[in-house]
Amino acid sequence: MTTGTPIRLQKYLARAGVLSRRKSADLITAGHIQVNGQTIKEPFFRLLLGVDEVRNEGALLSPAKPVYYKLYKPVKVLSAMGDDGRYGTLSTLLPPDMTRVFPVGRLDYDAEGILLITNDGDLSNLLLHPRYHVEKKYLLTLRPCPSRSQMRRLEHGIELDGRMTKPSVWELLERNDAGKEGIIKVTLTEGRKNQLKRMADAVHSHVKSLKREQFGPILLGHMRPGQLKKLAPGEIAALMKLADAARSALAGVEEGDGEGDED
Repeated sequence: MTTGTPIRLQKYLARAGVLSRRKSADLITAGHIQVNGQTIKEPFFRLLLGVDEVRNEGALLSPAKPVYYKLYKPVKVLSAMGDDGRYGTLSTLLPPDMTRVFPVGRLDYDAEGILLITNDGDLSNLLLHPRYHVEKKYLLTLRPCPSRSQMRRLEHGIELDGRMTKPSVWELLERNDAGKEGIIKVTLTEGRKNQLKRMADAVHSHVKSLKREQFGPILLGHMRPGQLKKLAPGEIAALMKLADAARSALAGVEEGDGEGDED
């Protein structure tokens, strides 16, 4: 956006590193945010980017230059910033001077694979919006290995929490341990909490390992656990194209936090 572009206050705060629209809205409605010295309590209040001055309890807020990384989250690391006190978090994998960034979605403590790391709250909200479906690919080790008919059932959808899961793709790559264990590639376009584990449970199987290999157009590739890489210009362009598609699809739909990622 260029100087003078109208922008919602809630969106401005997200771009300034207040992580999510919901947290931004809470700050605004609680009366903590001032625009040109006036307290504003309406999240949809419009200001002019680069013209109006925005403060949080007197502290000046400015949208940071957006940064985009991919991280190979290892197992036994929480998808959270800061110090949990008991478990390792993403902060332990990032350089000390890398602040005001956050993961786009999450992976569970015992899952591994690609996480996008950014300070672009607008992009994060678009990619996680429950009404826009970003494709994600996972590699699962399941025991016992589901039958072909069981995988077809999962592909067509099962009921979780009173709602059917969206169509997905389950592809058996190999069997081992005398066929008792299977390695399966799964493609999802939604991200309910523990979705893959719960889908496996529905066919009486257990997830031994879970690795996310792709988020939208961004591939994990040959990264090592714990490795952080800045996205290449082509990868950023692909993400922006995806965000534009989400923005168009959501035109007229109230923006909000997404359901989060499968873990």
